[in-house]
Amino acid sequence: MQIITEQDNQQVAESFNAVISGLNHIADDIKQSCADAVMDDDYDKVDASRASAMAIKNFVQELTELATRWNQGIFNAPVPEKMPQTASFNGLGVRRKNQKTRLLVTYLANNQQIQGRTAGETFVETLRLFKFEQVAALHKQVSGYPLVSKTKFNPEPNRYLKCGDWFVNFPSNTQYKKTFLDEISTTLKIPIRVDVV
Repeated sequence: MQIITEQDNQQVAESFNAVISGLNHIADDIKQSCADAVMDDDYDKVDASRASAMAIKNFVQELTELATRWNQGIFNAPVPEKMPQTASFNGLGVRRKNQKTRLLVTYLANNQQIQGRTAGETFVETLRLFKFEQVAALHKQVSGYPLVSKTKFNPEPNRYLKCGDWFVNFPSNTQYKKTFLDEISTTLKIPIRVDVV
């Protein structure tokens, strides 16, 4: 059996680094494309871009683990355990469709956290923090209905909540909710961090 030489080690390590670097550049381009899609309100493209970015991120993580294993010596490093099939993420790094996700919002001015029982409740409570009047003035829409309105609401079940005099319409997708909150906080200059949990 031929032994692995130091030159072999170096070539493989450089190859890993080149692939990881190339994938990171692609991920940066996808992130920029995602940001552009948000500005254009093209949320299908936002979803597709995010899924691609997550897939690349997970793949880079796997490659990084392999590169580390190679650098430590493939015969010496422990083999990492495979994720069980029942894990909450599929091969693309995207949550399975049937798994419920929620939002956790942190108001950075005082570290107050907002988390309802559902992503919808958290979304509405965060808009209340922004003040419904200010949000309504932005004229954002969800499925053809105003995001915040005193008169119009989405008749589809579980797509709006009534808060006092206000109807809050929201997208069914948790990631869209996060995107809306990020955009509104930037526009209104209200510092928050939104995490999907």
